[in-house]
Amino acid sequence: MNVALVFWGVSYGFWQLSLNKETALFWAKCLSIGSTFIPITFLHWIFTIYDLHKKRRAVIISGYLLTAILFLFSFSPLFVKNVKPQLNFPWWPIAGPVYTIYLFGAYGAIIAYTCYELLKVYKKSSNDIRNQIKYIFLAIIIGFGGGATNFPLWYGISFPPYGNFFVAFYPLILSYAIVKHRLFDIKVVIAALIVGIISIVLFFNIFDAVHLWQYMWKGFVFFVFLIFGVLLIRSVLREIKQRKEMEEMAKKLKIAYEKLSELDKAKTEFISIASHQLRTPLTIVRGYLSMVLEENYGEVSRGIKKPIKNSFQVVSQLNKLVQDLLDISRIEAGKMEMNIEKTSLEDLIGEVVEQLKIAAHQKDLYLRYKKNIPLPLMSLDKEKIRQVFINIIDNAIKYTEKGGIEIISTVKENRALIKISDTGLGMSEEEAANLFQSFMRGKAGEESWTGGAGLGLYIARKFTELHRGIVWATPKKTEKGSLFYINIPLS
Repeated sequence: MNVALVFWGVSYGFWQLSLNKETALFWAKCLSIGSTFIPITFLHWIFTIYDLHKKRRAVIISGYLLTAILFLFSFSPLFVKNVKPQLNFPWWPIAGPVYTIYLFGAYGAIIAYTCYELLKVYKKSSNDIRNQIKYIFLAIIIGFGGGATNFPLWYGISFPPYGNFFVAFYPLILSYAIVKHRLFDIKVVIAALIVGIISIVLFFNIFDAVHLWQYMWKGFVFFVFLIFGVLLIRSVLREIKQRKEMEEMAKKLKIAYEKLSELDKAKTEFISIASHQLRTPLTIVRGYLSMVLEENYGEVSRGIKKPIKNSFQVVSQLNKLVQDLLDISRIEAGKMEMNIEKTSLEDLIGEVVEQLKIAAHQKDLYLRYKKNIPLPLMSLDKEKIRQVFINIIDNAIKYTEKGGIEIISTVKENRALIKISDTGLGMSEEEAANLFQSFMRGKAGEESWTGGAGLGLYIARKFTELHRGIVWATPKKTEKGSLFYINIPLS
């Protein structure tokens, strides 16, 4: 396309500088060769940029066939009939019948069809591509519109070709679009330009040879460089293609992430609303069942007391699940309120141990708390940290059949470190790594305790993180059971 444009421009210049009719007619015919190839090469270029060349192969071939036929008539009087004085020009071409075919069939129809395809690409493209196409349309208006001001004089219409001045801006606009809006990657242009220039130099260098061996050596260097040059350009094109694919994938991932974020937000809102709606009736049912068990409404027979007790336990589990879901929705929405106060972590752990001793003794398990180094008062949300220890220790009791649970507190690097050791079912390294995710449970836990939802440890992790702490678990190396660690800064 650029070669055709340069050929047209150079021929135009020599035509205007011609001193006689024969020279002017010759350059006018040369000019027609350039102008004939500009529309089809422009269409081919646009189709290549926007990956339409494979789908529109028939159109491209038809365009080149029409151009080739017109080219055959370039030096015929049927294309350029003659030259004669027009306005201030000493020599101006007169159009032949074939030139009219070129004007409407090639120049007009091909450029119009190119604009039509560009509009289709524009409508379904991103903002980056749309910005590119806007500059291309501007170049079309200035370049082809400016060039079209030459046509009236070809048919004897006295209209000066003022638009020729604007044709000079046509390559400048496209160059700006290339650099600014990556119409095609500048790396390809630079690589192709360097390879082309060096190849031309090496090719003409062959003819400076004196001896046969010099011809062979310089020819060999030329062909080797040409091969490596082509490989270089292909590697650049491959890199650009991969980058574009990655950019496209990144856009798709961004869209998917936004959709997932919306779904996650909707899920959090749903859980919050559902939890609020469920908590009140469950609390009421639990309260009435508790009063029935305590015989506030009168004596309850042994046969009825057992199913009511079972119902009370089920409702209590549901109530805890609803509370867990509500806590999760608040954490994920960033609406969890913190009530920080100076608290004795040792006393808090002692209270949890006393609270859970009944459940441990019912399974004939020991539950003991050992203080290695005294802990100072710490700034904590007492109820949330209590929930952390309840969730982890209660979890250990559920999954331990023999032995028991030991809690050890100490100080390490200005942080409180609490180790909870049990002799339960244990876990694998992989299970330990994923244990504190929401709705995650170990294999042994799923087999022995089917009532859990896998939220307790997740909430324990989140509450610990709200205190700038960390919590993790590991399987025991030499004996059965698991180790849980809670690490919280002292200040």
